[in-house]
Amino acid sequence: MSLNTASSVISFYALLEDRVANFYEMLASVKNYSAGKETFLSFAKENRRHKELVERAYREVITDALEACFAFSMSESHYIIDTDVPKEASYADVVRKAIEIEEKHHKFCVDASERSKSLMSDVPQVFARVAKKKLGRVDRLRSLLESCRTL
Repeated sequence: MSLNTASSVISFYALLEDRVANFYEMLASVKNYSAGKETFLSFAKENRRHKELVERAYREVITDALEACFAFSMSESHYIIDTDVPKEASYADVVRKAIEIEEKHHKFCVDASERSKSLMSDVPQVFARVAKKKLGRVDRLRSLLESCRTL
């Protein structure tokens, strides 16, 4: 499916944030992954805040006239996030999966920010800030992965 309007991009982004938040909440609830429980819960909470920030920025700047002229050229298929975790997945496996998710989510935010720069100011800035946070998460997750290797 193609993401051609600001509304479709924001809606798809909201779905991504919800899906990733649910992924982290699920990981936090699994006893085998308790070493990352606090990190996972903080990520889920941040996902919900990021969603709210982007939606609020969008609502504050968008008008019907702008929406009619505001075109994206993005494809959902490039940003689909798989949050399924096999039951036998180790803690290291789920951390690797989380890194993969954050990298793809980061790419979506960067691309959405770049494609909206010429038409809005607030939305691309929020996407850029969220993208930066996603990159920071990758570093935190890599640290968790390193701690798995030293055990």
